[in-house]
Amino acid sequence: MAMQAASGVMADINITPLVDVMLVLLIIFMVAAPVMEKERAKKELQQDRDNQQRLVALNLPALDNTGAAADQGRTVTLKITSSLVSTFDGKGVSDCSAHKDAFDKKKWQSCFDAIESAVRDNPEAKENGVIVDADPEVKFGFVVGVMHRLHKANIEKVSMFPR
Repeated sequence: MAMQAASGVMADINITPLVDVMLVLLIIFMVAAPVMEKERAKKELQQDRDNQQRLVALNLPALDNTGAAADQGRTVTLKITSSLVSTFDGKGVSDCSAHKDAFDKKKWQSCFDAIESAVRDNPEAKENGVIVDADPEVKFGFVVGVMHRLHKANIEKVSMFPR
């Protein structure tokens, strides 16, 4: 009789393999979750950058291939040397060589004022535009200040001379 009881069907479930599988799945999800979160954050950052770039309004000129370029007047050039000496259409306008290494735009105000008054008095500049030819060694802040003053002088066409 003892044999029959031992050979009977066992009703208990062995949960050891079940626990092992569950622990392995838990470890897999714990490792995979930060990787998925990092990818999601990277994608979200890229979408934010795309949205921000779409918010920048650009006023780009339209390309006109009708041949009207030959009829246009002469554009004038504002040349800025590496020592911050500015010439407008070949005539000396301002000399900021004393403030060449300055970082404060207040020291350049007199130069900006001279450039603005020279451009404001030139009818060709208002009609045809100004090309800013700045030496690569000129500080970016100085060039931006000059371009701001050109804008204040109601010059609508301002371009940079490529080097």
